[in-house]
Amino acid sequence: MSAVEVGVGAAVGIGVVLVGTGMFTLLRSGERAELKWADRFAREQDLWLPPEFARSVGARLRRRAGLGQLLSGLVGAPVFGWYVTSMARGLGTPLVPDRLSFFPGPMLFVVLVLPLGLLNVAVHVWDVARGGSRRADAPTVVRTPARLGQVVPPWLTWISRLLAVLPPAGAAVLCAVHAKTEQTLMFAALAVAAGVSVWGIERGQLYLMNSGRVAETGPELAFDEAFRVTTLLSTVMTVPLLVALAGAACCYSLNGAGPWVLALFQGWSVLVVLGAFTVNTIVSAPGVRRHYRRRLSSS
Repeated sequence: MSAVEVGVGAAVGIGVVLVGTGMFTLLRSGERAELKWADRFAREQDLWLPPEFARSVGARLRRRAGLGQLLSGLVGAPVFGWYVTSMARGLGTPLVPDRLSFFPGPMLFVVLVLPLGLLNVAVHVWDVARGGSRRADAPTVVRTPARLGQVVPPWLTWISRLLAVLPPAGAAVLCAVHAKTEQTLMFAALAVAAGVSVWGIERGQLYLMNSGRVAETGPELAFDEAFRVTTLLSTVMTVPLLVALAGAACCYSLNGAGPWVLALFQGWSVLVVLGAFTVNTIVSAPGVRRHYRRRLSSS
């Protein structure tokens, strides 16, 4: 069996599982299932869930999860198949000590998880924007706009900033020390682009939190804010992951330059992987999910 056949088989297998799971979730619209979705979300957010409002919350959560699973299958399966094909082709090929080996390694996490993570972020943003567009004709509330520090803990925002900007800046310094002018400029430009991207993401987070406000009260307003905040928290590591993927491409242009390139590549990979897992654990903590409620209520 050729490497391509192995990769296609792996892609089809994982695609069938993910797409089938997504279709099952989207089509499972019974009251019992939706109430379970709503009850779990309400417990996570520590919110009171009125019975008459539960099914609409559950249906929204079900659509979010099902669409994310469906798109993950359509996009993640080809990526996984490409990875398996590359691995199969590389079997038996001797490793060159001073050349980067993309497979396997910590950067594999970025390659496989990044598309799926971005898809989930896109689904969450679409859901919040869709909710706002449905209420666009309703009278808006005159209220003080939320600041980013009221929604996302400032220390978490700074973790994202540092993980996005410091690695390419450090790589630029390392390349300058080794007289790699072209790569120094590439990494310096990447550091600047990372800073601009972080600024853009933060502006987008603020817009998403404050746009489409309508005259809601009680549980509807509380759940709308909870949905917005979970969406914002899902975007925290977007820029560091994108920068890490771009940095991997820049590192490949240094193939054969010496063992310091391998150290740079693996160090950056490990930093991003550990950072992503750590941030994901942090944003799942109840204190972080409910941070916005304390801050907004006191403003």
